[in-house]
Amino acid sequence: MNTSARMALEEEEAAAVTVVEDTEEEVEAEEEAEEEAEEAEAEEEEDMEGQLEAEEEDGEQLEEFEYKGATYYRDSENNVYMTDADGAPYLIGVWSSVKNRIIMKKPDA
Repeated sequence: MNTSARMALEEEEAAAVTVVEDTEEEVEAEEEAEEEAEEAEAEEEEDMEGQLEAEEEDGEQLEEFEYKGATYYRDSENNVYMTDADGAPYLIGVWSSVKNRIIMKKPDA
């Protein structure tokens, strides 16, 4: 092999190695991003569970139930709660066991 052919072959090999390294780095970056997303999702679930457990620790145990396709939470006094975007429960009304429905509280003026 002549010198110029050898140099061209070495340049091609070096370029191929660089591409392989970039691919490995991209794979590692993607794996890290996936792990971070999974951790963030797990933390979000823990936050929501933690907030609901905080209600339970206050002596109130919230029972999850579905009504008209939505998820609600009910305490021992039949107060009905929904959760906000952060997963914190807030009072929306009272469960009527006679009518089997939620009686919504009037909004604060």
